[in-house]
Amino acid sequence: MKKLLSMLLVLSIMVSMSSLSFADGVEEMDLTKRSSWASDADYEEHMELLKLTEEYYAEQAAKNAEQDTEVSTSPKLGAQWDGSDGRTIREKDDLELPVDILYQNGGNAPWRNAIIGGSGGLTIGKAGCALSSLAMFTSFVKFSSYTPDEVNNMLGDGAYKVPWTGLQYDKYEFNLGKFTPVKLGRKLKHNIRKRIFKSQRPVFVKMSYRIGNEENAGKHYVLATGYKWNGNDVTILIKDSDYYTRHTTLQQYLDDGYKIRGAHTFIRN
Repeated sequence: MKKLLSMLLVLSIMVSMSSLSFADGVEEMDLTKRSSWASDADYEEHMELLKLTEEYYAEQAAKNAEQDTEVSTSPKLGAQWDGSDGRTIREKDDLELPVDILYQNGGNAPWRNAIIGGSGGLTIGKAGCALSSLAMFTSFVKFSSYTPDEVNNMLGDGAYKVPWTGLQYDKYEFNLGKFTPVKLGRKLKHNIRKRIFKSQRPVFVKMSYRIGNEENAGKHYVLATGYKWNGNDVTILIKDSDYYTRHTTLQQYLDDGYKIRGAHTFIRN
């Protein structure tokens, strides 16, 4: 009964959060309404992730597992945490995960003309931001090098609409850990920061933008890899596959009018 009550409480909180205005210029909208989305597919994807978010945070509330305590990074990051063996990172410290690979999809990238599986002919150079972000994340957590075209081949026909929740299982050979969404709302940047800090893993951030007169028609993924404190505010650091934009912070995209539509990572099982 207690678990059921906790789940109902978190559900009501999450539904109310969907209509809050976000920080940093993200305009107010009710993301639970179909009118806030460019297509039925986008709306259905959001509602599915919202359900997963509700279930996840209900589970966490029942377990009372989340504690804002200091974390020793080196035992989890191992050799990737170069030069800081045994160092303790506290929550008020700046943190940038050592994601040394930056895959960009333009220029002379050898995978730019590869056709994305299930896309009907789109190339990684045109629409491969999710694949490139996934390749960087996988390279980091697997201590190996996965390129966007390799990830594309691993996903097959599922590459165009990356089956995020499926990547925690054996089906696609990734086994990245438990799919873990990040709360949206007014404290979005701090929620991303907190997830990076607690999991010591990057966070995928999904955004939308206007194309012509159509609001929210375009999509873009970046990988949040760290943060820097500015008083009580934080700047979220990113790895961006866009060859032409080359942004290094999430705020640069928000200043460009992009809207954050979701964020998630995969935590260790």
